[in-house]
Amino acid sequence: MKSLPNVQTPSGNTARKGTVVPVHGMYHADWAWQKLQEPFESSGYRFHPITLSGRENKKGRFPLFFTTLGEFAREVILEVQSLPPPIVFMGHSMGALVVARVIEKFRPAGVVLLAPASAKSFREVTIKFSRLHRKFSAKAFGTFNPRKAIATPEICREMFFSPELPPKQLLEYFGKLTKESYIATLQMLFGSLLRCPRYTSLPGLPVLLLGAENDWCVSRSALDHVAERLGVPAEILPNLAHDMMLDAQWESVSSSILEWLGRRR
Repeated sequence: MKSLPNVQTPSGNTARKGTVVPVHGMYHADWAWQKLQEPFESSGYRFHPITLSGRENKKGRFPLFFTTLGEFAREVILEVQSLPPPIVFMGHSMGALVVARVIEKFRPAGVVLLAPASAKSFREVTIKFSRLHRKFSAKAFGTFNPRKAIATPEICREMFFSPELPPKQLLEYFGKLTKESYIATLQMLFGSLLRCPRYTSLPGLPVLLLGAENDWCVSRSALDHVAERLGVPAEILPNLAHDMMLDAQWESVSSSILEWLGRRR
């Protein structure tokens, strides 16, 4: 992949408080942010979720199978060029890794990371999942289709949601899960060997790091590892699972982020 030129946030402020740009994680798309949109827009922010290529009929430069985390980051950078500043990136799970690569080239006004995936957390969850769901793990890797792992609504709840999420919403979200890049999956599994992005502290860049108390995918030790690399504390939100922005008590996510944004102004 050709390296991107160093770019800066565009000048001028055409949004009342700026633009929040959420980047979703594995198997998801912009629908993952549907609950957060109204509170952010009501608070005066432009809310611009990005759907990464390969899902919801959105095509990228490469077929989804071959798309790397770096290519996902390139898509994000190209899309935000026309958005009104200041820009605040919000990354969930794999999307946090994409944001980590984005900010190497595009300096935003702030970054919010929700349940951030890392090579450490992804190896941990892959081993745990393989022990509990050997058949579906083997099918996902054997067919080169990571989506095969999330084979049932029950597995979807186990990995992403709390028991309090209503069954109707669980089935809705399960039905929306998409395919995922096999190459990006391997990058997260093998880390720096396959150029998986790493979290690095950038002087002067405000970062909010949020974890979920009942996160099945990102352990507390994995979250602390990210916090150490970023040099910021992790705030743990109670009664939430990995998909905290869609879970039963998602309001605590939006209120925590909006409070933090308010303090940055």
